[in-house]
Amino acid sequence: ADAILIANLETSPDANFFYFTNSTVDGIFFYDFEEPKIFTSEMEYARARKSWVRNVEAIKPQQLEKLKGTIGINKKRLSVDIFQRLKKTADISAALEQARTIKSPYEILQLKMACAITKKLWPKIESDASRCTEHELKGVIEFRINKYGCEPAFPTIVAAGIISGYPHHTPTDTQ
Repeated sequence: ADAILIANLETSPDANFFYFTNSTVDGIFFYDFEEPKIFTSEMEYARARKSWVRNVEAIKPQQLEKLKGTIGINKKRLSVDIFQRLKKTADISAALEQARTIKSPYEILQLKMACAITKKLWPKIESDASRCTEHELKGVIEFRINKYGCEPAFPTIVAAGIISGYPHHTPTDTQ
């Protein structure tokens, strides 16, 4: 590939986008092996500027048609609209997954910090569990995570009773 393109859209979020940009903005990470860029809308521009990526451009989707060369894409997560705008692509989905499996010393430190915060939070959350519905406990968990200046890594899952065996249950008003 001559460049890589990773799209993070509300309708199709891609964890690779956050991995490479440390941002959750709706946009496209584009790297031509010279300078990383984030392409986004004017509405998301200011939020995208908070990423470590210095070159942020507000563009319209039609401008993607001007990209030249073979563009490496995460075919598993790319919208049809963006895919059709690119002239020549190569699926790099497996390579992206492989890159994320090997943790740098910084990533290992971040994981250890997340575990330490979770260890502090768990006793407080556990004591609230018997007095809340699934929905309320989800709110308590997210509130406590936010108090530490953190964000959940994925949607908070709270499930009670027989439903607790469902891995992606959406919280309800079950006690």
